[in-house]
Amino acid sequence: MTPLLPEEDLHAFIDGELDDARARQVADIIASDPALAEQVAAYRADKALMAAHYAPLLHRPLPPAMTTLLARAARPRPRVNLVRLAMAASVLLAVAATFGYRLLLPNDGNAIDAAVAAHGGQRAGQVIASDAAKISEALGLTLKLPDLSKVGYTIADVAVYPGAHGKAVKIAYRNAAGEPFTLYLEGSPGREKFEITKRGDVLVCLWQDDVLSTVMVGKMAAAEMLRVASLAYNGLYF
Repeated sequence: MTPLLPEEDLHAFIDGELDDARARQVADIIASDPALAEQVAAYRADKALMAAHYAPLLHRPLPPAMTTLLARAARPRPRVNLVRLAMAASVLLAVAATFGYRLLLPNDGNAIDAAVAAHGGQRAGQVIASDAAKISEALGLTLKLPDLSKVGYTIADVAVYPGAHGKAVKIAYRNAAGEPFTLYLEGSPGREKFEITKRGDVLVCLWQDDVLSTVMVGKMAAAEMLRVASLAYNGLYF
């Protein structure tokens, strides 16, 4: 029987944070369990994927709102925030910290509501070509068309809608099982914000900078949403 391996030890092993003795023990446990070895390989692949996609962001300055939030998190009183910050990977630090934005900033529910309605087919849009130039023209920005094939999604169609800040664009994806994933884009109200929330049976990720509100909608777990959302958001720019 394979010894029970705590989840925290597994991730510490992948991140190279265990001492030599415990690392050898964990390596032996993984080697004796093919399913666990496959899980470790998947975790490492995800880690490499995230690092590759976030690498271009490492040298970009943090938005002022994030800097303020991180400064607050460094104060002695909010111990929970300090623990989370200490455990977070450096590339994901700003992303993880911004989960608290919905407590500090006005709600951007309009973009989320519009995206969920578009995802569910409750809004009719004007279908346009699945082309980065057409999307850029509609939004008045220079954007790319995100390739989500690495996570199993291909583009189904692209449509334009009236948005709260000019035009909005819905890029509809589907996976091999026919499950939809929506990337909804519209002009930002000017605040940086990140949040993941549940709406009915779908998960919604709002990733907003000072120019663009990017809303991702799909039926999936939070970890999978973060993975797909990371590819989608970065795929717009890189």
